[in-house]
This record gives sequence, C-alpha cells and structure tokens, in this order.
Amino acid sequence: MFDTGGYNERSELKKRLNDLNLSLEDINIVFISHLHFDHCVNWVFFPNAKIVVGEVEISSSFTSEDINIPDFHLENLLMHKNLVKVKNGDYLWGFEVILLPGHTKGLIGLRYNDIFIVSDAIKNRTEINEMKLMNVMDEKNALETIKFLNDNASVIYPGHDGRLVKVEGKWDISENLNETIFISNFKDSNFTTKIL
Repeated sequence: MFDTGGYNERSELKKRLNDLNLSLEDINIVFISHLHFDHCVNWVFFPNAKIVVGEVEISSSFTSEDINIPDFHLENLLMHKNLVKVKNGDYLWGFEVILLPGHTKGLIGLRYNDIFIVSDAIKNRTEINEMKLMNVMDEKNALETIKFLNDNASVIYPGHDGRLVKVEGKWDISENLNETIFISNFKDSNFTTKIL
C-alpha cells in the first residue's frame, strides 16, 4: 500500500480493501511517502505490515517546524517492530525509491521506468502545469523536483489528483480514475510486480 490517508479516510480505506477482498491483516507492506497527517496516520491499522519510510524524512522530522506532522506518530512509528528505513536509489519490488524534496525535506516516491508515484511532490495538475506551489517546506527544491518529474515522467500519480498524463504538452487526468496501479505477488523475497 502506498500511503494510508488521514483520519477522515479510515472508513473508505477499509471499504476499498474489502472491495478487493482484502483485510487489514492481508496488507504486508505499507510505503509512507512522508509523515504528514493526511498520508501516514493509518499505518497503525496494518498489524502484519512492514512500514517503509524514508531515512531523510525521519531524521528531518525531528528538527522540522512542520505543523502537518501529527503529534506522537513519529515516536510510535520508530518503535514499530517492522519499521523499514529506505533511501534514495533503493529498489523495492521492481520500483526505485526516489527522493522528491520540496513539500517536505525527505518525501519519497516510487519510480518504474517513466511512471512515478509521487504523493505530494506534485499535489495536482495545477501545480505542475502552472508551477503554482502549494504548502511546500522548500520552494527551491520543490521547483527542482517538479522540473525533474516534468522532464522524466510519462505518467504521474500525484497526492491529491487523478493519474496524470501529458496531453498536448500539459498534464491532465487520464480517463481511468479507478485503476489498480500495481499488484505484487510474493512469497518471502521472491515476487513479481505488474503495472495494470
């Protein structure tokens, strides 16, 4: 699972998993892009999951004045028995972990060739098309991240918009908003990843 949503998404999260015939216990990997409340707080629902978080995001959150990091979640996350810290350039399930700073210092996403799952590195199509930054901790890095994604991506999954593709030089929502990004089947460390 990539990000878990915020408190308000708890019922919808459970419903969508149920629609896929999955329970909370079936999820064995949760990838947290960054530690803002609307992306991370529901990691506690997944008792069997490894919780994957970026090293930079963890270390920078201790000294950050970012009011979007929920109280006590970082402390509890660090005590979690299945916490897995990753860094830029690591590979997980055929995806490259990629550091996308700006929104937060340590926001991480996933890259599969020219397909990027970026969370709030790009929140929506207005941000990438018009370079109108919203809620960033570091404007210079945010602009560099957006330029990198604009130059290297054919598909972007942003944090608060649908799947984006380029249409006549501008990023826009693709027609299919109800898609499964990937399914991983694995036993121990032997698994395959498919983009659907």
